[in-house]
Amino acid sequence: MTNIGLIGTKIGMSREFFPIGISVPVTVIKIEKGRVIDLITKDKRGYDAIKVGFGKIKTSKLTKSMKGFYSKKSTEPKKYLKEYRVENISNFKEGNEIGLEIFKDVK
Repeated sequence: MTNIGLIGTKIGMSREFFPIGISVPVTVIKIEKGRVIDLITKDKRGYDAIKVGFGKIKTSKLTKSMKGFYSKKSTEPKKYLKEYRVENISNFKEGNEIGLEIFKDVK
């Protein structure tokens, strides 16, 4: 089973009013697109996974090893890195962006 998530930032709180007069508190979340940084295959670690980066960070805030990692992948540095196991690695490529469209089939 493929479980991929996104990282969001809480913007604030609001209220949603229903026609019958009920007010429900809601949280407003800003979700940024994530970028596929690395593909992990069964040959490398014994399972298929993707490594997704979220958020922006200055290069000066990175450790030396992370600077090397991002320069090797030739992508801009990301603040958060998350690894998600997937069933079919062929659906993803390094550099692809993942956004809310991954939830379009979820009901």
